[in-house]
Amino acid sequence: RAGEREDVLVEGEDLGPGRRGRGVFCGWDVHHERAGFKPGDFIDAFRTVSMPGMRMERKEIRGVVWYNDAYNANPQSVRAGIVFLKGLNTENGSKKIFVFGDMRDLGETSDDLHEEIGALITREVADVLITVGDHAEQAGKRAAAGEDPPEQVVHCGTVSDAGKKVSDTAQQGDIVYMKASRGVALEAIVEKA
Repeated sequence: RAGEREDVLVEGEDLGPGRRGRGVFCGWDVHHERAGFKPGDFIDAFRTVSMPGMRMERKEIRGVVWYNDAYNANPQSVRAGIVFLKGLNTENGSKKIFVFGDMRDLGETSDDLHEEIGALITREVADVLITVGDHAEQAGKRAAAGEDPPEQVVHCGTVSDAGKKVSDTAQQGDIVYMKASRGVALEAIVEKA
């Protein structure tokens, strides 16, 4: 039936970086079936997808796992990043560090949207939140004022300062996730790590 849609749930599959164990492929509909595709076709394709640079780009440097997702940022992509980071597990006291820079080009609603993002950043998401930029600072203030804030919330005036803070904070076994609009240039942090 046209317009009918089904989500395909996959249990116990290795779906790639950050996607192990359980995944949902949304939007499977009768149009795919009519075209001769089966849900397994998409799962196989998903395993082989490689993301362009700075889009969930994973690196391990001196025992620290870095996710550079700083190609672009808008409220929806940052929410997805928060869900991703929340789902990552650390072991033996390791930390999750979220480096969040401004989401640019949001117009008059920018402060409100950054504050909404800040409300989502709890201790369950990140142990340490480092913000860069005037708008991201609002997110940090909102996160710090929340019911279950990250253990540490720090605002840095520049990307260089944020890089120094990450360097001073990150230890072997930690995870660093970076998200910002492209113009913030957060990639400089991982390039100097």
